[in-house]
Amino acid sequence: MAGLAFFDRTRVCASQGGYGVVRAKVCEEITHGLDSYLEDILDMLHSDEPPDLTVAHAYLEVVAEFMGLTQDQDAAKIVRRRAAAA
Repeated sequence: MAGLAFFDRTRVCASQGGYGVVRAKVCEEITHGLDSYLEDILDMLHSDEPPDLTVAHAYLEVVAEFMGLTQDQDAAKIVRRRAAAA
């Protein structure tokens, strides 16, 4: 979480610091991993034998927080809406 919080804070100065492209690529990779993790949790919720719902929703909240730090709060809201619909 601390690493992603730092990553979020570099958003403003990345292009002036000359590492905006690298930051964008890292953000893309992190987002891809989080999307994959999100889909896995949602698939588990929709399976024939769903996991413990409180644990699954806790994991979904972590994904939402991480998405908010890597992208923006709109991405976090989307994850939370998908979690509520599941």
